[in-house]
Amino acid sequence: MPESPERTALYRYFDVNRDLLYVGISIDPDERWKQHRYSSRTWPALVSYRTDQWLDSRWEAEEAEIETIKVEKPRFNGAHNFTEAPLAAVDWLRFRGSQSGAASYLACLLRAEIMTGRWLAGQKLPPLARIAERIVTGRKAASLAAAKIEEEGLIEFRWGQGFFICPVAPRRPIVGVTLYEAIHGQPHGPATP
Repeated sequence: MPESPERTALYRYFDVNRDLLYVGISIDPDERWKQHRYSSRTWPALVSYRTDQWLDSRWEAEEAEIETIKVEKPRFNGAHNFTEAPLAAVDWLRFRGSQSGAASYLACLLRAEIMTGRWLAGQKLPPLARIAERIVTGRKAASLAAAKIEEEGLIEFRWGQGFFICPVAPRRPIVGVTLYEAIHGQPHGPATP
């Protein structure tokens, strides 16, 4: 898609306490406000005022919008307003077996990452394709695993954004529990009598 040469506004909506509610971009912020009032049920009623920052192109505005959301963390923006769970996953082993076996194995890994606190409440899960690559399986197995732990209430899907770790998950790491112990229920190594 060609870059738009049109000047584009980066707009910010604030409440009466000057708390940032929402950030967006538009070539016509007034018309966009009408759309927000019609399509959003909650936050437009809280808006006290708006500021506009005009940029030379839509591309510049898109870049500025992403950076603004990441840095200023507006209350009602979903996209770009999160921390992604780290996918170091050095403890994850490659899986060899059926798709349903891979999905079960991956669900155990995801559950353990959450329950040990390595992945924290509010963080966004890495993309399922990247998770699947980590254990050398397909996206279907990753989708089945995500559906399983979503059913358990550990993650939730947000349309257009992905999966997020639910607030019931630990908010800080649980010290002293390894990923292996979380998955297998015992310390790594030979069982002791």
